[in-house]
Amino acid sequence: MKNILEIELKSSFKYQVIFFISAMMHSVFLITFMLTRIYVLMTFNIISVLFYLIAFAVGRWGDIEKHGVGWLSACYAEITGHAFICTLWLGFEPCFYLYAIIVLMVAAYVLYLACEKRQFLGIIMIFTVITLVSVLFCLIYFNFFDPIITSVFGKIPDKSHIGAMRAVNLLFNIIITFFFSVMFIVEIQVLIRKLNTVNEKLNYSAMHDALTGLYNRRSLYKMYDEIKDNGNFCVVMGDIDNFKKINDTYGHGCGDDVLKGVSLIMNEMADKNDIACRWGGEEFLLVIAGSKESCLAKLNEIRNKILDLEFTQGDKKVTVTMTFGFVDCLEILEHTEFIDPSMNIDALVQIADTRLYYGKENGKNVIIDKNVESVK
Repeated sequence: MKNILEIELKSSFKYQVIFFISAMMHSVFLITFMLTRIYVLMTFNIISVLFYLIAFAVGRWGDIEKHGVGWLSACYAEITGHAFICTLWLGFEPCFYLYAIIVLMVAAYVLYLACEKRQFLGIIMIFTVITLVSVLFCLIYFNFFDPIITSVFGKIPDKSHIGAMRAVNLLFNIIITFFFSVMFIVEIQVLIRKLNTVNEKLNYSAMHDALTGLYNRRSLYKMYDEIKDNGNFCVVMGDIDNFKKINDTYGHGCGDDVLKGVSLIMNEMADKNDIACRWGGEEFLLVIAGSKESCLAKLNEIRNKILDLEFTQGDKKVTVTMTFGFVDCLEILEHTEFIDPSMNIDALVQIADTRLYYGKENGKNVIIDKNVESVK
């Protein structure tokens, strides 16, 4: 079962929730005003309930998102107008004015996630001014006049009725604030997860070769500090033999298959402390943790697995060989120009590349180590 913070809320769902809650509230108001015989406000709420039932039906079975801003604006106007009229009619004590404030917050939340920044700022500024003017008007009005129910109709509302309305309105406002706060938190969590996912994909793309999935050259330099702290290691530069001929003879699609096949073997053979990089083109760089003997044994196993690779191109079989230049990190101690040999990955790569070139010029399908020996 999903955690509530993992639920992705659709815009249509948010509109349906707003319309449903509004319909329920106005139904309660309708009954309240009917029981207290305030028929003008009762009639207002009959119209409001019908409006929200229609809006809910459109949201449930129609394309509410297409005109979502319009529906939300109508909802804001209705609730603010209702709060304004009820406050003028009954005074501040029943707390109907609170709906004008709460609907502004709900509208800001929905619009922020549904509109472009400029459109959001324009609409929410208009809503804010309307809310401010309506509340200020009521404050000024009651400095000079009594509520309409008293000043016009000469009725004094029953205090128990006013108290009940106040309790209901405060309860509704607390529930609405809590409910939409939770919805907002849920949406923020969803957006954070999406952002993290995008960042992970970007980081992966920045660190890996798109075709083979191996690390790229840039990632090696970032990971080298961890490599050198894990103890002894060896650096290997490898190059697929006769790769240009494969491309020219069988096409670049076959060449890509060869690159991916070779990369898969390297990736499968790499331990958690090893690194397999696509250095560029048909060149690969391996950093293998361990002693020279263990690294050579693993590299020879990789070379043999590559020998077993076979690709079908039409009715022809394509086989692959690979040449490697090999260097143990301790060898660089012999080069006195490097004061801190463990830090100089470029020097190790240069030595491995020199040995690779020697292997390419002297038979191919070999591993060339310090003593320029071929491991077959």
